[in-house]
Amino acid sequence: MAFFRANKALNTFTEEARRLEDPSCHIRSEKETQDMYKKHRAATTIANQVWWIKAKLLLSCLTLVLVSAASSLANPERSQALVAEAWKAWGENNQPQVEAKLTAALREDPGNARAYLGLYFLYQMQDKEREAWASLKFTCALRT
Repeated sequence: MAFFRANKALNTFTEEARRLEDPSCHIRSEKETQDMYKKHRAATTIANQVWWIKAKLLLSCLTLVLVSAASSLANPERSQALVAEAWKAWGENNQPQVEAKLTAALREDPGNARAYLGLYFLYQMQDKEREAWASLKFTCALRT
């Protein structure tokens, strides 16, 4: 909504500035000249704001497209196989391999809640509280 208001204001100021700059209209007084420059500055400021809004909107759309593309390229079967291998390594008490397998599973499928939960348990065991909570947040976000 702010974008449309800013765009409308920009058009209004631009039209007014063009009218005041037209030498065939009339000779400008000092006051009209000052008003023209104020409106020009305001129009320039609004144009910059509109540009930033458009840039942010474009960036948001690109991010959405990239996330959609990444999720469509997800390989859930491979991810589940890696999680199974990680649990097998867990049974052998091979913590570095468990972490490697679970992170590889998340690269394959970022929506794999089992991999996040496995990392949570692993990091809790290793007393890595910050990493454990980060994994748990992702797990909870996926389940809601």
